[in-house]
Amino acid sequence: MHSTRLLALGVVVGLALPVTAHADDSEKAKSHFTIAFGGGALVPEGSMKDSASVGLDVSSRLGWTASNGFGLVTNLEYAPLKRQASASIIDPTQIDSHMFSATAAPRFTIGHKTLRLWFAAGAGIVIERVHTETTMITGVFTNTKVDYEPTVNGSSGIDLHFFSNGGLTIAASYMRSISGSSVYDYFALGAGLVFTL
Repeated sequence: MHSTRLLALGVVVGLALPVTAHADDSEKAKSHFTIAFGGGALVPEGSMKDSASVGLDVSSRLGWTASNGFGLVTNLEYAPLKRQASASIIDPTQIDSHMFSATAAPRFTIGHKTLRLWFAAGAGIVIERVHTETTMITGVFTNTKVDYEPTVNGSSGIDLHFFSNGGLTIAASYMRSISGSSVYDYFALGAGLVFTL
């Protein structure tokens, strides 16, 4: 009787060990890709506040994270900038401005379960197309120009994985141009959806 109980206990333990090992493996962090889409606000800073005001910002993010938390991330961003005419221009002027930016950076992520906190810092480029129409006595004068500026940036965020393949993301970033005549200096705050592949 005693040997039968020991044999039964041995069988239970033997069956449980592979299950436990499998459960432990599933808890380990694994390398993965993330895709995120979101929107929020673009907040000009410094001298940029003199020619632009707070407006809409839309962004997408593609990243890869290794099992140790280190990885890479790229960002694409679009903002219909609310540009203001220079104070020296007294004639009625309409400004239509569209700004695009692309960045790439190394990223470090803390956590691999429901709550994931990440930080990134890198470089990129800002492209802005500005179309102006100035109404004068002699007629309407139009001008279109495209600016390209290299930038440096930093960003951080929290990803809340409420389900197995994604959830919600909240992110903030800061970008500043490093050369050229046009000055880009702004924060972007937003939220959206994140998916894990």
